[in-house]
Amino acid sequence: MKNIKTARVRLLITCLLVCLPFLNLHAGEDLDSFNELQDLSELVFSQNHSNKALAIQVGENNQSNILQDGQGNVLVNVQKGWENQLTAAQYGFENQAYLLQVGSENLISLIQDGYNNNASIQQAGWNNQADLTQIGSDNNAYVNQIGQNNSAIIEQNGSGLNSVVTQYGDSQTA
Repeated sequence: MKNIKTARVRLLITCLLVCLPFLNLHAGEDLDSFNELQDLSELVFSQNHSNKALAIQVGENNQSNILQDGQGNVLVNVQKGWENQLTAAQYGFENQAYLLQVGSENLISLIQDGYNNNASIQQAGWNNQADLTQIGSDNNAYVNQIGQNNSAIIEQNGSGLNSVVTQYGDSQTA
């Protein structure tokens, strides 16, 4: 579990370092900020209760659609590049997602439903796709895609499940 927390901290630091020089910060509690987005980027939050979301978008035509329903859910999303897309839904309690997209035309689809599910997805390159569904509790999933045209689909339905997908290169599927 210590490795998981270390990986999350490293991802968050990487996200912030990559984007700090160009930072446009959009927090779920400040919905007016989406009018400040650059170059046709789109950010949509729908939250209730004590959920937290942070989205950083640098580049053009990036899209983030984030839905949080439940309590204590956390989502951090960083997009740097062009035409990256994120669709994320968190239902339940204390789910966490850390998502990084650097490059162009990368796609993340995330659903977390339950309690204490953890997801980390990193995409660097072009046209990578990650679909992750976690239903249950205490599930962990990590996806790392570096290259182009990679595809990963993970479905976790249960409790205490772990999944790690690493794709370095091009046109890999998992």
